[in-house]
Order: sequence, then structure tokens, then C-alpha cells
Amino acid sequence: MITSIFSKSQPINFIIVFFITLLAFVVGRLGLPTEHFTALFILEELGLFCVCYASILLVNFIVSKNSLSRKSNYEILLFSLFLFTLTQTTSNINILFSNFFVLLGLRRVISLRSQIEVNKNYLMPHFGLL
Repeated sequence: MITSIFSKSQPINFIIVFFITLLAFVVGRLGLPTEHFTALFILEELGLFCVCYASILLVNFIVSKNSLSRKSNYEILLFSLFLFTLTQTTSNINILFSNFFVLLGLRRVISLRSQIEVNKNYLMPHFGLL
């Protein structure tokens, strides 16, 4: 069943991954001491969830742009299940942002295979990771 859904790139895949990520985010954030539910608190949590989901979309972009797998979406499913398994990653703000920036650096490192603008691709990941 999972193979029939995720073997092709379809919009339903992103919806399923969205709900898995939302569940992982909620489970990870439930154990934290919370403030009162104010508009600022909800905006902050929504922004953190957007960073978390942007990481998943960035993984999909890296894999599809560099032809690392076939036209499947197993990588985003595995990444979202990774977030769900290790809920500590969603409970710490620094881990969420560092995950996003490491993925940005990884995108540049993997793009070195194309041999286009090698000097730019060689220097930019180092600045992002610092």
C-alpha cells in the first residue's frame, strides 16, 4: 500500500507527509512547559512548524534536482518518519534551525557533482555551515 502511494510523485504524498510532520511536531512540543496561549505564542509555533516542513521540502528539492532517486517520494516519507521517531528534534528550536541550514549546505555540496560554477559551489556551503 505504501509502495503504491509513494512510488510516484503525487500531491497526496505531500499531504500525508504534512500530517505526519504535524503529528511529530505536536507530540514533540506537548512535553514542553508552555506559556499561555497568546497570539505571539501561536505565531512562534506556526513559524517553527513552517521551518520543519520547509526542511522536508528542501530534502525533496535536493533529491529531485540532483536525481538522487527515481521519481518517488520515499525520501520525504522517511525524513518525516525520522522526525516522528526522534521527537527531541522538534522540541528544540536550535535543532530545527541547524537542521535547515545543514540541509542548505548539503544542497550546495551535492551540487558540486554538476561541475558548474565550482568555485561558488565550493565556498558557499562553508559560509552557511559556519
